[in-house]
Amino acid sequence: LFMQMASSGDSGVAAAVGKRYLLGIDGFKQNYRKALQYLKIAAENNHGGALALMGYMYCLGLGVKKNLDIAFSYFVSATIHSDDPLGHNGLGYIYFHGTAIQARNLKLAVHHFNESAHGGSADGMFNLGSLYLTGTGLSQSLQRAVLLYTQALDRAHTPAA
Repeated sequence: LFMQMASSGDSGVAAAVGKRYLLGIDGFKQNYRKALQYLKIAAENNHGGALALMGYMYCLGLGVKKNLDIAFSYFVSATIHSDDPLGHNGLGYIYFHGTAIQARNLKLAVHHFNESAHGGSADGMFNLGSLYLTGTGLSQSLQRAVLLYTQALDRAHTPAA
């Protein structure tokens, strides 16, 4: 029933199914081709979570050719359409590293990691904490780094351990 609903264009269900195929969770065997298929259905309806996950697929080369510029466009769309925390984290990553057409910009990286963290993303908390730890793009603060790492760990972000 869920697969039928997802295939017929229900963006919420399509995004949920796509995410499960992408991560290989909840009884779904990891399958990037199927993940992309269902995430595209949701993304066509501007589902923020699906747009952000598609951005990560292109960012990391999961079932598609790695392309940070395409990833960037998906992350931008995710933040424009739904202020998605995962989309903000992706933009933070892109601005932190830069791409062929998008220059590195630490100020924007900090901004987007901050938006992601405040939106509840454990990844955003971890990344912002790492910037505070090293003093990259902002004033170093071990206290803020520890707080953000703790919050990320509370959300089961294992690298924060």
